[in-house]
Amino acid sequence: MPSLNLGAEPQWTETGEAVTCWTSGPATTFFLIEDGPESAPDLGVLRVLTPVATVADRPTALGYCNELNLYATTNRWSVSPGEYDGSETDLLRVSCSFVVGQHSTDALAGIAQWCVREQIAVATAKMTSDIAELVGGKPCLFFGHGGGPYRKSEDWHEVVYHYDRVVTPNRELPGEPLGAEFNQALRILVREMLDEGTGAWFSAGLDDPSPYTTYETPFAWDRYPDGLTTTSTGGDVPTALVETMFGAHPHMGNGLLITMRVPVALAADALETVNALNLLDTEIPGATHSIGGWFAKGLEPTYVIYLPAVLASEANGIGFPAVMRELQLTLVRQALLARRILLRQEQLEDTDQNGPGLRVPTADHGLAWGGDRRG
Repeated sequence: MPSLNLGAEPQWTETGEAVTCWTSGPATTFFLIEDGPESAPDLGVLRVLTPVATVADRPTALGYCNELNLYATTNRWSVSPGEYDGSETDLLRVSCSFVVGQHSTDALAGIAQWCVREQIAVATAKMTSDIAELVGGKPCLFFGHGGGPYRKSEDWHEVVYHYDRVVTPNRELPGEPLGAEFNQALRILVREMLDEGTGAWFSAGLDDPSPYTTYETPFAWDRYPDGLTTTSTGGDVPTALVETMFGAHPHMGNGLLITMRVPVALAADALETVNALNLLDTEIPGATHSIGGWFAKGLEPTYVIYLPAVLASEANGIGFPAVMRELQLTLVRQALLARRILLRQEQLEDTDQNGPGLRVPTADHGLAWGGDRRG
């Protein structure tokens, strides 16, 4: 697992066999270590969860999650079954997760640390608002640590001020460098896909000088005609559409907005459906990273990741060629995983229903389907 170097203090940290919890401020964050897929014993999963409030008013909580995910960055909000104060209950929580192996531990450490810092900061912001009252519950406060019964505000860890001290002061930095890094990683991936010969994502403007792009990835297990994943040239195998664009986030300023749309309309229970999408990776450990999340744009399920411009600062120590590659493979895996929720039973294929996670033989599919050989 990657070393996050968050500076967690022993008196506010408890460690068990496969879980560590850290109370950095009003919120307590849980770091869970899970096994990866049985067919990939060298992989593990780091799941990071921060419970924010218990939920009594589920419809309101689902609507609130959808609004928060619309403006989320690298984390996702969900209403999840859990336990608090000795009772089983729905929990409003924010989370992210990473599938890690020896080949990716060093590359993912920087972005994982960033995601966790964002998660703790946003959880703190919501816990110190009236969010618990809005969802008919109470704040998820955990007492009885080595440092005292609870953590007083004057003793909160600096991580809770991540937005105030790191992101907001740099809101005017340009987002174009992040777009350029994303495009460069995309060009390298597409070249590898063409060399691999199992299909390649399609973008009409792959070599355009613009730092922003649009491209198609698989939303089916069928092979695509002419070795290109596209419907824009008349193909009838469905695709997911990924777009990057300049995004002036209302709270964080400039950055890179990454969205992915899939060709399925949500039913009347749209908020329950996208909530299920945001929980699906917990049912299939090791299928994909969970960076960013799903929200309902009307009846259109949309996946979103927002990267603040300051993320490109060299001080963050993030290796962008590897990170952008992982984000792009995450998007296609999230789309394919979503088929289990979005399609009718009769539309699902054996790979969806009986395949162990998304472990598809590389010889049959490959990079275009998110099947990175190094995994």
